[in-house]
Amino acid sequence: MGLILLTSCDVTPADLDCQQRFMDQIYACVTEQGMDFNSFLVAITDDALDLLSSSTNATLQSPQVFRSTPLNDTDKFREKICSVQKSIIECSFQAAKTLIATPACARTALGETSSEAAFTQGLLTNDQRYLIKEQLEAIVGQVDAICAHPCRDALLENMRSCYTDMGLDADIFISTKSGGPVIGDNRYDVDLFCKNRTNLVTCIKSVKDQCPEADLVLGTIDLDLDFMEKGFAVLCEDQEAYLQSLDCFETHPEEVGLCHSVWYRQVIRIARDAQDSNWSEGQYFREVCR
Repeated sequence: MGLILLTSCDVTPADLDCQQRFMDQIYACVTEQGMDFNSFLVAITDDALDLLSSSTNATLQSPQVFRSTPLNDTDKFREKICSVQKSIIECSFQAAKTLIATPACARTALGETSSEAAFTQGLLTNDQRYLIKEQLEAIVGQVDAICAHPCRDALLENMRSCYTDMGLDADIFISTKSGGPVIGDNRYDVDLFCKNRTNLVTCIKSVKDQCPEADLVLGTIDLDLDFMEKGFAVLCEDQEAYLQSLDCFETHPEEVGLCHSVWYRQVIRIARDAQDSNWSEGQYFREVCR
């Protein structure tokens, strides 16, 4: 089934200006990489184009789309897309950023100026900036989906297997329970964890090294393996204090929450001072643990 752009007679060419300019820029981003735009749209799937076209409720004056790439060549073309993925995405983001900052694009299809708060909350679906953002997400999301390395989805589960392989509780890896156990919840488990922590960290880092997109995944959950390793070392140095703290977290949640809030603000301040004064890692941790 061929790809088409949906049409509507309810929107004037003037109203399409910002969206049209954005699509023109996307066309340039793709063709500058030596690729046929129609084949690009086919390769990132029909669904992506349906979202692009339906989100605008208008006819975008980009070239008519047809299947210029045979189905059996689509995979090969996708490989070509992925080889220049970074350039296409960066170019697309820059195009969207420039247009969103343009005052004329802050007008809705009815010509009304949209408030910044409404745009931020995504309430005005006719806001030209909102529609550009929606188009950008559709394109970038599909390109990212077809170029994602298979290891991306399995990374955290493979890291969790490092725990089970050593007889440790895998549930404490990235625990979603606030104030929950980090290295175990009883003396036996804590002792076992600390005896195996070096091998555990080595295993986890090995899994990371085997996945080209590990940094992307870990970045989305704010997991820094080096800091995690240092945290394990601190907790294992005083296992008794760690075990006593678990009861405190369970029985005094409000006080712990307040303490965490104060501590978090202090750490942010210390991190800012460390960056401004170019502290060494040792200086930073001495101040944090003071």
